[in-house]
Amino acid sequence: METETGEIIMVTEINSDFLTNDYILFLKINLSGDTIASRKIIRIEDVYTFNKILYLGNDKFVALGGAFNFGPNYYTSINNKMIQFTFNSNLDSISTAEISISVNAIQLLS
Repeated sequence: METETGEIIMVTEINSDFLTNDYILFLKINLSGDTIASRKIIRIEDVYTFNKILYLGNDKFVALGGAFNFGPNYYTSINNKMIQFTFNSNLDSISTAEISISVNAIQLLS
């Protein structure tokens, strides 16, 4: 996502193994590629990610994504949620929210 001043805000997930996330990393870089701000987000779920960043205006951004835990056999997901993180251009938190998805035990692999 590009800011009004031309910097770039990026998000990625950092994993130490194949199945779970360690944390989410937000980076803000300038046009030279230098990191000028960073923020880590750690959640309790096994898997969580932000798929989209939107600009809301007035120096507010929102990252949208999802989170879940693995079921007992790793073929299903439980505790499924949609997650949202609202922040400013310095990556300071404004608000967070989550919406639980009532369907549990979603089959991951067929």
